[in-house]
Amino acid sequence: MKERGLMLNADMVRAYREDRKTNTRRPVRENLKALFDWLGGDINEKDALIGEIGISIVKNIERLNESTNRTYKYSGLLAYCAEYPEEGYAEVTCPYGLPGDIVYIREQMRVVDLRQINFGVTEIKVRYEADGQISDWIKYPERLKEMPIPGNCLSNGGFKEASRDRAVITNIRVERVQDISEQDAMGEIASTPIDSRYVVQQEFKPLWQSIYGTWDENPWVWVIEFKRIQPQQVGA
Repeated sequence: MKERGLMLNADMVRAYREDRKTNTRRPVRENLKALFDWLGGDINEKDALIGEIGISIVKNIERLNESTNRTYKYSGLLAYCAEYPEEGYAEVTCPYGLPGDIVYIREQMRVVDLRQINFGVTEIKVRYEADGQISDWIKYPERLKEMPIPGNCLSNGGFKEASRDRAVITNIRVERVQDISEQDAMGEIASTPIDSRYVVQQEFKPLWQSIYGTWDENPWVWVIEFKRIQPQQVGA
């Protein structure tokens, strides 16, 4: 099973490590927007019926290939119109995985030291921006093209071998970003609001706009719920 990464900024990493960050929303990629508009109703069409999208997690079920009229085994996600499931199911792929999958937390980190050991292997130490912790020596993967330079931040949240945290995905669903509940918003943001009744408008909406800038368009999003796994020591 491929272990995927989930990028969190320094504030979010702190919230995750304090068991306050429990879910995240990520925009649906362009290749699925038309399908989800069809299943859930396009808000830009005047007479469209706006509904919910259901997501089923299936394992090793038989599906029919209509072009060949042959059946095949399928495991993964099926999307459907929640109000009219009889209209059919479509196979979809969430880039963040499936419930039960383990993801590693990608976070901002800065190279603080570097050394060369036998056979040209490079090892580095990093400082995690979330709390200033410094890792032990970590073998820098040969697959990476970026040159580790002391003092520089590693791009794209570093690399898997330097990740301190893992999470298990507990649920995946699809919804419009503005459908987020106040409770879910509490598990999205990094801060702890004084009043839990207005978290969406006062905390989550500005956060979403600062990253994606697409609140008014009310885009489809993947909702990934996860549970923290005990942190591990990085390096030797």
